[in-house]
Amino acid sequence: MFEIVVGSDFFYGSTDSTYTCTFYCQTSDGAFPDCEWTDFAHTVLLWWSEAVAQAACTAENSFKLLFEDGPYWIDVSKRGDFATLRFRTGKRVAPVLPDVCLHYRELAEALDQAMRRLSSALFLSGNPSAAQEMAEEAARLRKHAVLSETGKDEKR
Repeated sequence: MFEIVVGSDFFYGSTDSTYTCTFYCQTSDGAFPDCEWTDFAHTVLLWWSEAVAQAACTAENSFKLLFEDGPYWIDVSKRGDFATLRFRTGKRVAPVLPDVCLHYRELAEALDQAMRRLSSALFLSGNPSAAQEMAEEAARLRKHAVLSETGKDEKR
């Protein structure tokens, strides 16, 4: 089980494009970095989408999914249609959570769902420009990761 949790508890900085909100990854073994973590979700999701989309068409690839705040990241190893997620922090040597192995498509779908939820929350909070940017990035990910609107593989 892997889910990217995005809250609607926005805390804005000096502009509508600078905000933090609850943002973490949930597995069957717990939350990473933790269930109360806040981060610049918009920025982080854009980074993650780019990395996941670029690796979608490769047989083998390794990359990092970085959080903006704190020394936290996820090492992703893609082998064929599967990915292994390793949750890491600069605070300690041992893994924070056990590794998660999943179909690469599940990773792309979790990211797509998080971006759609964030887009909707941004729109409802009165930030349509950030909502539109996130919706467009989710569409780009679906195109590059070959995800269809119905959740079935598109023909290549």
